[in-house]
Amino acid sequence: MSGFLFLLTNACTLLTFSYLMLKLHSRLGSFERVAVPLLAGAASVLLILQPLPYGGVVFDLRSLPLIMAGLYYGYPVSMLSAILPLTYSYIVEGGFSGAMATVQDIIIPSIISSFFHSRLEHSGYSIISLHRSWQMALVMLTIHLIGGWFMGHPWITSLHSAIWMFVISYIFLTILILINNEENRAWLMQRSLQLKANQDSLTRLPNLRSFMEIAERTIQRERIAILMVDIDNFKHFNDRWGHLEGDRLLREVGQRLMQRIGERDYIARYGGEEFIILSPTDDLRYLCELSRQLCDDITHLSLDLPELPNGFKISISIGLSVCTHLNESLRQLIAEADEALYESKNTGKNRYTFHHKLGSVNLHRAK
Repeated sequence: MSGFLFLLTNACTLLTFSYLMLKLHSRLGSFERVAVPLLAGAASVLLILQPLPYGGVVFDLRSLPLIMAGLYYGYPVSMLSAILPLTYSYIVEGGFSGAMATVQDIIIPSIISSFFHSRLEHSGYSIISLHRSWQMALVMLTIHLIGGWFMGHPWITSLHSAIWMFVISYIFLTILILINNEENRAWLMQRSLQLKANQDSLTRLPNLRSFMEIAERTIQRERIAILMVDIDNFKHFNDRWGHLEGDRLLREVGQRLMQRIGERDYIARYGGEEFIILSPTDDLRYLCELSRQLCDDITHLSLDLPELPNGFKISISIGLSVCTHLNESLRQLIAEADEALYESKNTGKNRYTFHHKLGSVNLHRAK
């Protein structure tokens, strides 16, 4: 096989397995760290199996999949990736030369590449620096020079082979890193678009669209409660201190509500000065305590505003509706919570009210 065809075959092998490894990032979740070492190790073994060209320079690229695994995933994955090629080298190649190839082309690259790993790069929020390609290529050049000297090869032959390995390793690593970075950019853009589509731009809370999707799934498998929350006298506040301060109040209230709700509760901005909360429970005691705490927390919200009247407090009103059976209509539940909220607003504000279908009305006024 000619040197060019050999190089082309290696290139196709590297690119195919590298692309598969990158796709695993968003497809397999927790299984990713098992599947990636298998793919990287298999790619390394295939590169070992490629027939060497007759005469000229020998290009041994078995280390490149392991280097990419180390750069992208770090030490544990890079060492796991080395298991398959190590096993193959031990069984098939054997001898002193096989041991040298194992050390210089499998073990050392796997360890050193993991030192350049950054968690941000794997998360998709950062890209792998192109400096890594020439740094690792320089490492491989040094390893091959030392290996050639240790094996007793002529200095000129070792230098010639090592320089060509440096050039080829640099080119291939640069291509692989560019592919990785482009995939990360696409992934980050997709995540950003998803976040914008599901997030309220002002409060940074989930928007109503994402809330409805989650609530529809939840109500099918368990009883839930819906809490409609409204900031009392918000229009007066907005008119008195302006829209900028009104927006700040919305953000402050939204964050305070999010900090108070339970781990399994879910909050979103409903629209205007209203928020909506899903609580996956029909426990009235819990809902009463949660509503009381929400009301109390908001009354203790301090605002640094000019000409703020003495004793002025921000407050909220809450309306609640609770599922009485599974698969109840979510929209009906929200409508009932809205009716209960209207009751809270018309009976003094700064309180919570359960919908009358529960047989009783529960009120709370924060002190």
